[in-house]
Amino acid sequence: MTTSIALKYFRYLNILLLIAIVLLSLYACTAGKESLFQYQIEKGEDQQHIAEAYRIMKEEYLWSRRLPEISPSQYRSLEELFDSIIYKKSDKWSLVVKESDFKEMAGNKRYYGTGFKVKRDSNGEFRIAFVYKGSPAEIKGMKRGDRLVKINDTIFSEINSYKQWKEGEEDKIWDSGVDDSTYTLTYEDSSGSMSEVTMSKTWIDLTSNNQKHIFHFHGQKIGYLYYHTFLDLSLEEIGSMFSSFKSEKIDELIIDLRYNTGGYLLSAETVASLIVGKTGREELFIRAINNRSEEYASYYIEEMEASLSLERVFFIISESSCSAGEALIYGLLPYIDVILIGSTTCGKPFGFNTFHVGDKLLLPITVYLENARNEGDYTEGIEPVCFADDDVSKEVGSFEEASLREALHFIKHHECSSEGSPGHEHLNNRMSREITYQGLDRIIKAF
Repeated sequence: MTTSIALKYFRYLNILLLIAIVLLSLYACTAGKESLFQYQIEKGEDQQHIAEAYRIMKEEYLWSRRLPEISPSQYRSLEELFDSIIYKKSDKWSLVVKESDFKEMAGNKRYYGTGFKVKRDSNGEFRIAFVYKGSPAEIKGMKRGDRLVKINDTIFSEINSYKQWKEGEEDKIWDSGVDDSTYTLTYEDSSGSMSEVTMSKTWIDLTSNNQKHIFHFHGQKIGYLYYHTFLDLSLEEIGSMFSSFKSEKIDELIIDLRYNTGGYLLSAETVASLIVGKTGREELFIRAINNRSEEYASYYIEEMEASLSLERVFFIISESSCSAGEALIYGLLPYIDVILIGSTTCGKPFGFNTFHVGDKLLLPITVYLENARNEGDYTEGIEPVCFADDDVSKEVGSFEEASLREALHFIKHHECSSEGSPGHEHLNNRMSREITYQGLDRIIKAF
C-alpha cells in the first residue's frame, strides 16, 4: 500500500500542533516523535534553576553516568554548569539557549542576520559559500565565491576565533540577537573587482533554498537535488520535486547535503521513503536509544506515491553535513547502495530533547541513533567514497563544480577520479575550513 504526500502530511498535523505548543522539542536531531520529559519551573533564584538542570541531566543525559557530583552553589549560570559537567570526550553538542532564539530557528525556521555562509578556501581566504534567497546579501549582489576582505574596520584575514565574531564585549564584530545593527563589507568578486556594501540584519528564511535539476548525461537522466535543511516538516515541496523526478524517469539521483546541518528526523524519514519506498511494507529506518538502552523512538521507510525505488543514491557531503543528514545516509545503508562524494561529515549520531528551565532551554544529548543493522558509530564523521573539494568558485549545481563533477565521473566510469581516490594528498585531508561556531550558530552556520 502506497502513502501519498498529502496523507503523510495529514498524519503529521497532530505532531506539528504538539511541536507548536512545546517549542518544537523534536528538533533535529531530536530524537523522539513527542517529548516525554518536559520540565517547566517557575522563575526563581538561579540556584533553583541550576539544581533543576542538574536533576534533568542526571535523569536524561546520554552520558549521565559520567556526570560529576556537584553543588548548585558552585555555578553562577546554566551555561557555566553545562560547560563544566558535559562529557566533552564525546559530547560536542549539548547546549543552553534562550527560549526565544530556539523558537525562531526551530519554530519559525528563520534566523536574524544578513544571509550568507562563510568558509575558508584552500589558501585560507574567507569566501562566501552560500547566499540565502531574498537576503540582504543577495539583494546587495554578493555571490558564492566572493572573497571577503573586510567587515567594518576589521580585516578578515585577522579573524582567527569565534570570540572575535560574537563573544567579545566592546570589540566584537558581529552583534547577536534581534537589533538594528548595520555592517559594511568589502569584498572582491570573481572578476577581481572590489565592492563595498552596507547591510542591516533582517529575518532570513531557512527553508526556501532547495534546488532541483535534471541533467542529460551520457544517455542518462540524472536527478540533482540541493537539499538545504531538514527543518521543514511541510512535505509539499519535497514531494513535488520527487514527483517530477519520477515522471521524468530519472536513472540516477544526486542529493547535495554539503550545507545541510540537520533538522527533523521526520523529514529525513520522508526523504528516505521517497528514495527507496519499494518494499510494500514498512522497514526500519532509524531508531533512537536512550541512556537506559531503551528504544525511545523509531522511524520507518514506507512506500509513497512519489517513491523512486532506486537501487543506489549519491550524496554530496562536507564537514557541515550533520545530524539528520547523516541519519539519512546511515538509515539507507541496509537497503540500497549509497555513494558519498566530498569530505568527511561532522559526526553526530545523537539526538537531543528540549527542557524548559526558567527562560532558557536545555538541549542535552539524550539518545544515540542506529540503523536497521544496529550501526551508528560515526562520531568521527562519515567518510566519502570519493573525495572532492567544495569548490566555492563555481555555483552549487554546476557541472564544473568539483563535487558534482566527481559524482558524474563515478556515474560514467564506475570509480573515483584519480584526484578523488582515497589517499590523494590534496583531498584526503580533514582540516576544517569552516569557522568554529558555538551555541545555535553551530546549527545555522551563517551570518
